[in-house]
Amino acid sequence: MTSNAANITAQEIMTPEVLLVQDTWSIKQLADFFVEHRISGAPVVNHEQKFVGVVSISDMVQFDSMTSEEKANLVAAHVYTEVVGQKLNQSDINRLASHANENCDVKNIMTPNIIDVKLTATLPEIAGIIFDNHIHRVFVTENEKIVGVISTTNILGKIAQM
Repeated sequence: MTSNAANITAQEIMTPEVLLVQDTWSIKQLADFFVEHRISGAPVVNHEQKFVGVVSISDMVQFDSMTSEEKANLVAAHVYTEVVGQKLNQSDINRLASHANENCDVKNIMTPNIIDVKLTATLPEIAGIIFDNHIHRVFVTENEKIVGVISTTNILGKIAQM
């Protein structure tokens, strides 16, 4: 085991199993997934399995904190007008917004960029990226594919072993 933090690499502390979220899942499906797997965030993929963003409990809390009017606007602008192809009347929008957890997709609340590090990134570099970006996890990539995830828990666990 490496005892000098400067020599510890992403490959040594990452979790190689990365759970993925579909961008078409409802907010309710996402919540159930997070609870089932005891995680607080995950990368998001589209129907082609291409990584399109990251979603976390923070995104869900922000969504939940929206006013009814903001949720209605989200439902009207991003969900049902795309599917139906026409404007919905306000009463329909309000009815759909009252069940926004079931009627809004992950793609409507996710962060569209993935912050990543290479397998060779060092613990201080990783900690700096997490701190500077005010995030709780980074994804480890190799050849433009996610091969692992490093959370603040991974970092603290490694420090506790030193």
